[in-house]
Amino acid sequence: MAGKSTPLTYASIPWPVSSEPYFPSTLTPSRIAEFLLSPLHSTNKTGMERLRDAMKIWHPDKWEGKFMSRVVDSEQVIVREGLGMVARALIELMHVQKKLDRL
Repeated sequence: MAGKSTPLTYASIPWPVSSEPYFPSTLTPSRIAEFLLSPLHSTNKTGMERLRDAMKIWHPDKWEGKFMSRVVDSEQVIVREGLGMVARALIELMHVQKKLDRL
């Protein structure tokens, strides 16, 4: 996300999916998994490592402290909604990955 003073909008955020999510509801676990767990993404890391790294970036508390001040006022609600969708999806995916890793 370019310069530290560049204003952010929902559309300008590089959400962790392959194609633009026009609405927060399209930030689904399956779309996020398709992107983050792709064999082409972070090939030197396990699936769980990728998911943990993503949570470090997308956790709403992290965003509040680091990026939300740059989000345009009129877009803050939709960005927070998107962050919540991503965080919940990552938690769900980590639970699934943990079960797969035990097999």
